[in-house]
Amino acid sequence: MPTFQTPQPIAVVVDVSVRGDMWIVARDHPETEVTVQPRKAKRSLDVRMAEQTTVDYSDGRLQVRLHPAFRHSWFSDGGAVEIVVEVPIGSNLELKTAMGDLRCEGEFSTADLKTDLGHIRIDHCGELRAHTDMGDVTVERASGRSRIKTGSGKIRVRHIDGVATVKNGNGSTYISHASGELSVSAANGDVSLEQAGLSTTVKTSNGDITVGEVAAGTLTVQTAAGALSIGVRQGTAAWLDLKTKYGRVRNALDVTHGPGQSTETVEIHARNAYGDITVTRSPATAHA
Repeated sequence: MPTFQTPQPIAVVVDVSVRGDMWIVARDHPETEVTVQPRKAKRSLDVRMAEQTTVDYSDGRLQVRLHPAFRHSWFSDGGAVEIVVEVPIGSNLELKTAMGDLRCEGEFSTADLKTDLGHIRIDHCGELRAHTDMGDVTVERASGRSRIKTGSGKIRVRHIDGVATVKNGNGSTYISHASGELSVSAANGDVSLEQAGLSTTVKTSNGDITVGEVAAGTLTVQTAAGALSIGVRQGTAAWLDLKTKYGRVRNALDVTHGPGQSTETVEIHARNAYGDITVTRSPATAHA
């Protein structure tokens, strides 16, 4: 198990061209530890892949690499390894695997995470790029610019504080809170956003869109087939532009000729071809 003295955050680059599950842990400790082991200890191909994995550290940069000449095929996955890295809090991550799960525990500065087939999970980072062709993506908090994408899978995000782009080819998308500019696009799947920020655009070709609460700014939601449901915060005046081709529009807000005594205003654009549009007041406790 290679161990390096790292009193400051470092850059971590892990690149595996076969199956490789990765677990990166950020902790308050002045050392970096790397463990590489075969996924199955009794499988000779896995053992050989673990032995061929290289680990190098220099000038604040850790590199873990496995690119064997023989790769996975329809008849073999090419071997599989498990990589565990413990690093200082605030380190930068660049992780890539052909197949496998990426799990990042703790707080990181930036994270660039890519797997062709597997799930991605990260606790907390600044700038984030997370991409899987097939698998789920789970993010607890991203405080910088974020790009999150899955070709097929579920996306779950608790907090996004920066500008964010979220794309889902096939599967449901859930975001608890977005305070910055947010763009969500989906081909097939429902999208649920509990609290929207000042500039939010949500579009899906097939699926329902639910926005639990919007308090100010601009909100645009659009689906070809599905229901649109929007909650407006108590005390916020809303300008509504609602259109459905085959469906009903239900507006539960009081109709006025201006914002009146409201201190916040929101502009809402909602479009669908098949489905209902509903706008109501969000519960008073939604933002408490």
